Amino acid sequence: MAHLLKVRRSTVHLAVVFCQFSLFLSVMVAKPHVRIPDNLEDVVDDEEDEEWRRWGRFKSYPPKNDPDTLVDFSGMGANEVVRSSRPRGAICFAKLREGAFATKEETRAAGTRWSDVMLSGGLYHKSYVVDENTVAFTPEDTDMVDEMKRFLLLQPEISEFQYDGKKYYPDPRVYDERESRQRREEL
Repeated sequence: MAHLLKVRRSTVHLAVVFCQFSLFLSVMVAKPHVRIPDNLEDVVDDEEDEEWRRWGRFKSYPPKNDPDTLVDFSGMGANEVVRSSRPRGAICFAKLREGAFATKEETRAAGTRWSDVMLSGGLYHKSYVVDENTVAFTPEDTDMVDEMKRFLLLQPEISEFQYDGKKYYPDPRVYDERESRQRREEL
């Protein structure tokens, strides 16, 4: 008798599950489906505007190998370079150690090398060679200036970083370590 009760219970459970599944299928089949007609000539789409088209796009930045990213400002002084920069933008100057580079071409090569590293790190900017001892940087966003300053002051050729009328210098401990390393390499 107990065996028959177990069989009946499992049969009842199976019947309940089957009824629920068939009810679910009938609701899904009976549910009205949205049909999109093939002829859409008379449909007016006024939801697309310029903001909708721009959504999700990345901000455009200058290409890495743009020849205009390094401009020769040799005929201008620092104040003229600042005046010629964008009104909302910032301009930073990296002064090189005396004798670090002998020509503008060497300075341009170093500026390009630093620019490539900063661009790969997300610091979008333009760089300009002012003279053989100065490179100017104009970041896309003024929030990037601190990162740019930290990076440039770690470079062995940089003696000073100027931004917003303030001068920043490399950490003396780092500078002393570089000199001692150079002395060891010379021996």
